[in-house]
Amino acid sequence: MAMELRNWCEKQGLRPLDYQFANWLSQHENRAGVLALAAQCSYQLSLGHICLPLHNKNPQWCAQLNDSPVVGNADEQDKPLILDNGRLYLQRYFAYEIALAAALKQRQQQNPWPEADIQHALGQLFNTLKQSECDWQLMAAATAARQKLAVISGGPGTGKTTTVTKLLAVLNILHGASGHQPVIKLAAPTGKAAARLTESISAAQQQLLTANPQLKAVADIPTQAYTLHRLLGYVPGSEQFRHHQHNPLHLDILVVDEASMVDLPMMAKLLDALPQDAQLILLGDQHQLSSVEAGGVLGDICNAGARPQVYSAQHSQYLQHVSGQHLPVDMQAPASVVGMADYLCHLRKSYRFHEKSGIGNAARIAREGRANALQLWRELFANESFSDIHWFELAQDKLERAQVRAICEPYRHYLQAIKEQRPAREILAAFNTYRILSPVREGALGVEGLNQQIEAQFRQEGLLASGDWYAGRPVMIMQNDYRLGLFNGDTGIILRDSDGQLRAFFIDNQNNERWILPARLPARETVFAMTIHKSQGSEFEHTLLVMPVSNNALLNRELLYTGITRAKKQLTLYAHSDALATAMGQGTERYSGLRERLWE
Repeated sequence: MAMELRNWCEKQGLRPLDYQFANWLSQHENRAGVLALAAQCSYQLSLGHICLPLHNKNPQWCAQLNDSPVVGNADEQDKPLILDNGRLYLQRYFAYEIALAAALKQRQQQNPWPEADIQHALGQLFNTLKQSECDWQLMAAATAARQKLAVISGGPGTGKTTTVTKLLAVLNILHGASGHQPVIKLAAPTGKAAARLTESISAAQQQLLTANPQLKAVADIPTQAYTLHRLLGYVPGSEQFRHHQHNPLHLDILVVDEASMVDLPMMAKLLDALPQDAQLILLGDQHQLSSVEAGGVLGDICNAGARPQVYSAQHSQYLQHVSGQHLPVDMQAPASVVGMADYLCHLRKSYRFHEKSGIGNAARIAREGRANALQLWRELFANESFSDIHWFELAQDKLERAQVRAICEPYRHYLQAIKEQRPAREILAAFNTYRILSPVREGALGVEGLNQQIEAQFRQEGLLASGDWYAGRPVMIMQNDYRLGLFNGDTGIILRDSDGQLRAFFIDNQNNERWILPARLPARETVFAMTIHKSQGSEFEHTLLVMPVSNNALLNRELLYTGITRAKKQLTLYAHSDALATAMGQGTERYSGLRERLWE
C-alpha cells in the first residue's frame, strides 16, 4: 500500500509531505480513495487553498469519506480530516475557518453613538454639505463610525490612509464625549507594511493638524504601527501568541492595513485575541494578490468578483442622513441585504491616477480582464499622451545586453550618491525610488537571474566590488529577527561606516538609523529585483515590471495588477505579449468556504 501510494503521489506531482500525511492516516484507513483525497487535500495548502472541493473528484472515492474513521464533520471535529458541504479540509484549517466566520459575524453590531453625534463628529473632519458627486471617503468613515466591524477597500491613491486617519479622529471625538480616551492600535502583516503605515498615518495627521490645529482628536491619533506578530506577542518556536481569547489585547480600536496579505490562520488568531467590545477596521485592496500562505480572506470578506455592492435600505438611509449626500440609486437595495454588504466601504475615486494616467488605465485593464484586454493594452501603450508608461516587448525569456544596461540605468543615481559619500539616509532613499519586479524567482527573467545580471553589469563598469559583501549591495530581510529589530521585507544597503567598516544600514519603524554587521543579519537576499509578492505593501516612484512567458501557469491578473500598482509615477514593462494575455485572462481563486459562510 505504501509503495503504491508513494508512486501515485509522485505521478500527481504532490509533495513528499503530502505522501507522508496520507501514509500516516493509513494506520487507521486502508482504502486508496480516502488516502488519495487526503494527500490532495494536504497539497491544496501549498497552492494557497483552504480545502479540496470534491465536485469533480472520483465519486467512488468521495463516497468512501462518509464512513471513514479519519474523517469527521461539522459536528464531529476531532478527526484529522473534516468533510463539510462538499469540501474536504485538514481539521486545523476547518477550525480556523469556522472560528473566523463566527468572530466576524459576532462583530456585526453597531456602536452606541447616536446618529446626531456621529453626524456632528463627521462634520468636523469632512465637508458634509451636499455635493455633485458622492464623497466615498466620507461614506466609508460614516459606515465605520457606526459599527464594530468595517472593511475599507480601495486601489492605490484612493485615500485609504487619509480616510482612516479622519475616521480615527471622529472616533476620538465620539469616545471623548463620554469621557473615555480610546486605546488605538495600528498594525500590518509585515515590517515594511508597518513602517509604511507609520509614515503615511504621520503624514496624514500632520495635514489634518495644519487644517485643524485646535482639534485635539487629531493630535491624539497614534502613529506607531506594529507587525501583527509583534502586536499579538510572538513566542519563538511556537505557532501560538501571548494574546488570545483568554489573554486579549488591551485596545478599543484596531486598524489593520494591507489586509489582503493576511492569511487565514493569522486572521483567525487576530480575531481570537480581540476584546469582545473592540472595533476592527480592515484596510486593503481586494484586487491585489492574496496572502502568500493559505487563504484569500479579504477577497472572501469583500465577496470579490461578485455582483456590485449594494447597501440595505436602513444603512442607505443612515449614510444619507449623517453625510448629507445621496448614494447612487443602484447601490440602494429595496430591502435588507445578506452577508457583509453593510460593513464594506469601497473607495472609488483615485487621487493619484486620473483619467490621463497611463498607470491607472493599465491597472484598470489588468483588473477587469476583458476578452479584448490585450488589444486595449496595445492601444493604451501606443497612445503617446500617456508619458508615464512604456512597454518593451520581449521576443524570448531573455534580456539583450542593451536591455540589461537600460534596466540598470535608474540605479546609477544611488550609486552616484555612494561615490559622493552622501549621508546613508539619502543613499537608501535614492535606492528606494526604483525597483525591478518579477513574478518568479528562477530563470533569466526571475529575481535570481535579474539580480545576477545587474550585479555583473555594475561590476563590469567598476561600480561594484566583487565578493558577497560590497558597498552598495541592497539587501532584503527574509525573516523576522525581533532581537535586532529587523523584519521580513525590510530593505537596507551595505555601506561603509565612519570607520570604513562594511555594515548594513537600515531605517527602522521609528525612523531611527541602524548600522548592523553583515554577519549578524538574519536570512537575506540581494534586492535589485524582487518578486511581485514581496513588493506588496511597497510603492516606488518608478517600477520596472518583467513578465516572462514561461511558467505562465503562475501568471494571473491579480499578480499583474499588483505589480502595476507598485508604481507611483513611472511604469516600465518588459514582457512578451503572450505573457500579458495569459495574465489578464486568468484570475486566481482560493478554495475555501469562508465566503459562503459570510454571504450565504
